[in-house]
Amino acid sequence: MGAWGTGIFADDEAADVRGDFRHYVADLQDVAAATDAIAVDYGASLQRPQDHTAFWLGLALTQRKAGWLDDRVKAAAVQVIGDGSDLAKWAGADAARRAKALAAARRELETPSPPSKPIPAPWPEQLADFRVGEVIGRALPDGRLAVMKVVGRRRTLSLKVKGPAVRLQKWVSRQMPTAAEAGRLEYLRWPIAPNRIQTFGHLVLTAPRKAPLDPGMFIRPGVVVPLTPGEDRSSYTCVSTWASFSMDDILAAGVARFWDDPSLDARAYAPWCKPETREG
Repeated sequence: MGAWGTGIFADDEAADVRGDFRHYVADLQDVAAATDAIAVDYGASLQRPQDHTAFWLGLALTQRKAGWLDDRVKAAAVQVIGDGSDLAKWAGADAARRAKALAAARRELETPSPPSKPIPAPWPEQLADFRVGEVIGRALPDGRLAVMKVVGRRRTLSLKVKGPAVRLQKWVSRQMPTAAEAGRLEYLRWPIAPNRIQTFGHLVLTAPRKAPLDPGMFIRPGVVVPLTPGEDRSSYTCVSTWASFSMDDILAAGVARFWDDPSLDARAYAPWCKPETREG
């Protein structure tokens, strides 16, 4: 994230919020709920707005323009203007120009909002009957099996759809685990991506609206087990939007080293990760 100018939206985070918030409203059909959700996804807190000043300023002005200004967001934006926490990030001539932009933003926020725009139509929900905690499988072209657990539902902003988020589990058998075995599975902390230069966490099983994933692609024995601590917390990537890789490419790369070495711990770091850079 970075700024390329002193305007409120001359900042990556503020500009992204302006583009994303409408999608959150469409998904959740409620401005307050969308506010809470986008704040969580951006790592911003109403309790400490000074930590993400660009976020709150961008969100406040975006909401006001649509006639959806949440009082909490307005208060956060006015606070970071009034207490100097945003201006403190600027120096010299840029500080003077930013001060003018902040003053204009405050005047705008303190002016009555225009009439509310209609809430956008809700996004389609793909694979809607996949349950949180459900253990599913995908038979891969190489004969191996990728076992996943549904850990929640996530948005795919670029596709404007919502679907199940899954996490790969450690399982090296061509048969799906029994209910008892599924309850003991561990999720793969650092599965390697098909580009071989990064790892991934959640995968979101969504696809373009005109060609959603077929539920028949997945093996579903009807086993549902509770989530383990941390299993639902991670960055996430849609299986349909990762460069030129297919879903099977991603799954195959993620499970490959655990099939190649079944003794490998599910928490094993990527081979290139040095001990001093490893995080829990």
